[in-house]
Amino acid sequence: MVISVLALLFTAFSFWWMNWRKGELIVGPPRSYALTAPGEDDILIIQLPLVFYNNGAATQVVQNLRLRLEQDGRRSAILNFNYTVPDLISDGHLWAKQFAIEGRKAYASVFVFQKTPGKFVPLPGICNATLECKLYEVTGWTTLLVFDLRIVNVANLNSLLPYDNDIDQGS
Repeated sequence: MVISVLALLFTAFSFWWMNWRKGELIVGPPRSYALTAPGEDDILIIQLPLVFYNNGAATQVVQNLRLRLEQDGRRSAILNFNYTVPDLISDGHLWAKQFAIEGRKAYASVFVFQKTPGKFVPLPGICNATLECKLYEVTGWTTLLVFDLRIVNVANLNSLLPYDNDIDQGS
């Protein structure tokens, strides 16, 4: 009898683990990015190629994303997720929408965030970025990823250009 009950419990647990378990979303820091900040009164635009991985069995639905920047004690306004593009600096915009990530699968795209920067314009150096998401059936915003943006050239910030974000470059 004990063996039968243990076998039933193991079977039920295994079925839950392989089919219904909600995992967590894993996001790696972007290898590159595109940025434009043409002035204090214009729009700050950041394009980030990101890969989201769902390590659970159940599908997760991302309702929305947002990005926060901080550099040298200065904080930007929240940058809103507006649309995706197939590649950095592409004209074929796919507007911001919810996206589903099936269990044990990944979703990759170039996500575009923008906001009127006010007095925040990135300077050369390291800029701390925080990616947050709002998940379906979860109240509030969840921090997915905190990473560094390597700002190398502010002379060309009036054009949306791709930049290398390899922090170890030159080491």
